Amino acid sequence: MYRLTQRMQQEFRGQLEQYHRLLSRGRCSNRQLEDLLCRAIRLDDVAQHHASRQEGRRNGLSGVAVNAAGDAHFLQVKSGSIGGGYLTLSGHRMGRFNGDLRQITDYLNGNAAEIISVSYRKADDDQGPRHIYQIAYADVDGRAQLQADGWAESGQALLQTNHHGVIFSLRPSAGWQVRRRIPETLVEQLPEMVI
Repeated sequence: MYRLTQRMQQEFRGQLEQYHRLLSRGRCSNRQLEDLLCRAIRLDDVAQHHASRQEGRRNGLSGVAVNAAGDAHFLQVKSGSIGGGYLTLSGHRMGRFNGDLRQITDYLNGNAAEIISVSYRKADDDQGPRHIYQIAYADVDGRAQLQADGWAESGQALLQTNHHGVIFSLRPSAGWQVRRRIPETLVEQLPEMVI
């Protein structure tokens, strides 16, 4: 699995600081996070990794492609949230498959991208306002390994748990959006970056 070097993490933090200095908005969008991570990866002149955004990610491609010493890594950059023993990630809307669970399952099983989560929370207390980001790596095989007939109804969602213990949730009322709940035991969390 791809990991950011210490230099890349420092560059990423510096870019987040600049973003919040220039713009008073809340967190960065996923697209902005992808851009900042690509730039941070390219700025590490010792590692000399090459990164580029993949514009067709909604069609099954990853958000960022990285070439690290001849090894290709395809990364999905997600904001996510950590709590209750899980890293929770929202994903693509699968409405284009018109509720066909076989096609949705095939799509999820065919996506082999690695996941980098950049969670965000805003704090405003006696220390003043702060933007807090945290990078986490989901250490699971990128392929979902789900069964088309394995979805079970649970309230307004369809659920399935793979052999890693990752819980997949499909929400038909939300355009068939997929969510993943990855056990924290499979997640490597870096220290928080306070901006």
